Amino acid sequence: MEIYRNSARKHQTFVIALTCYFLFAVSRLAFTQNTPATDDFLYAQKLFNEGYYDLSISQLRLFMQRYPDAQQVADAWRLTGEANFALKKFAAAREAFETLEIRYPAHPAIESARLRIAECFVKQNDLKSAALTYQRFVLLHPKSGKAPEAQYRSAELWLRLGEAEQAREMLYKLLEDYSGSDFRLPSHLLLVQSFENSGDSKRALDEAERLLRSFPQNDLTPQAYFIRARLQEQLGQFQLAETSYQELVTRFAPAEESKKTTSARSRVATPAQPAQNEMQKAASQEWTSQACARLAELANARGDFAGANNFLDKAETFAPNANAKNAIVLHRAELLAEMNDYNRALESLAKFDRADSDSVHKLIYLYTVGHLQEKLRNDAAAIEAYRQVTQLPRDVEARSDSSNPQYRRQRSFWRSAAVLSRLQKYNEALALCRAYRSEYPSGEFRDTVLLLEAGIQRDGNNDYPTALRLYQELLQNFSESPLVDDAQWGIADVYERIGEKRLASLEWQRLMKVYPASEHFSSAQNRLRLLEEFEPSNS
Repeated sequence: MEIYRNSARKHQTFVIALTCYFLFAVSRLAFTQNTPATDDFLYAQKLFNEGYYDLSISQLRLFMQRYPDAQQVADAWRLTGEANFALKKFAAAREAFETLEIRYPAHPAIESARLRIAECFVKQNDLKSAALTYQRFVLLHPKSGKAPEAQYRSAELWLRLGEAEQAREMLYKLLEDYSGSDFRLPSHLLLVQSFENSGDSKRALDEAERLLRSFPQNDLTPQAYFIRARLQEQLGQFQLAETSYQELVTRFAPAEESKKTTSARSRVATPAQPAQNEMQKAASQEWTSQACARLAELANARGDFAGANNFLDKAETFAPNANAKNAIVLHRAELLAEMNDYNRALESLAKFDRADSDSVHKLIYLYTVGHLQEKLRNDAAAIEAYRQVTQLPRDVEARSDSSNPQYRRQRSFWRSAAVLSRLQKYNEALALCRAYRSEYPSGEFRDTVLLLEAGIQRDGNNDYPTALRLYQELLQNFSESPLVDDAQWGIADVYERIGEKRLASLEWQRLMKVYPASEHFSSAQNRLRLLEEFEPSNS
């Protein structure tokens, strides 16, 4: 009897297990059998995930034509937008995201779609539409975790558009509405920048001071300290600026390089706390390096050349990458050149890494080499360096002059022509003068190059009519130039050389009357006196 019961139980257990397995297999089969619409969408999605963006766009277009009512159509529009964005087809991408926004405003990806629309506007250089789109995002999603960044991006764009008041309004609102956001500090820094860009350095410094008081010390970045120091320097508060730069270096210099750190800095460096993000470390080193470079500049202004050199050594040590080190090498060479120590300046450029340099630093390097070689009278080397500068694209000069215009590429035309003129290679010098005037019709050195060209025609080629025309062009077109008295002297001298004594006398008289403070005044006086003494009939 017991054997029968055991056998019955086993049979019952087997039947139940078989039934469960059958039900599981049937249910799995039901779930794995996709509809044709789902299969088509998944195939398009697979193409997108594998980076076949053109093919995925074609497949998604076919999918939406075949199955306009499928539940995946909203996601198809989203993927179409992302694929076009990846292909840098920003107009098509924006159209897809806008379609998603209009037709499916409750879609889970609507926030990212609206942000993508703003990014497309930025890529298309429609900054105003981008700023307004970011503002609309904040209005529609005020509690979104992405709202503070959208508000910040909007302010940033308004500032780029020159709408400082609009930018400040957005920034003040961000500081008030999102006081716990990670974008609070960047927003306050952007607020400082807005006043600085408007030329109100005093207000910018006030905001920078308020920033430093408002944030806990451990939350502050080296950029905040650097901006305060730079503004103090701009306002002539050099001692305060030096103190601020020193504070930055003390707080943020790498521990192994800075023995005298504050207790707060020591706490930041303790192993018990998380390691600093590599990008943050690089940024910290960059600002520290720049602070040391500014300290070197201030020391140099005081005449403390040893101190300046010491700070440049530190700046080079803290530089986070080859590009930053190149910037310090160039800075050192420029300081040595200011001290008229041209040989040491040229030697210091041996550390410049041309292989890892960007085009901006390459331009500055080549120009500095040319300038130093010219000072050392190594004319061939100077001309070659200047020639390489002139062969760089014009936009490189624009980028190198973004904060402190030096016009090094333009200068290279002028200085190279001047050196060639000194070497009596007049045709080459004139070719460079003409090339400069053609390439820079409104250039910064148009008057200087005109004067040089006129001098070459007068003294080198004895082409007095052309020289006279160039001097007169300078007087007529550059009446505010500091070189007008030189041009006036040249006109009088040419007339005297070609025997037009009466005209020469008139031009000497004009020089003395119009430019009484000119360094040529006594020369003109003497030349006029000689004309009157030896050519009384022409006086």
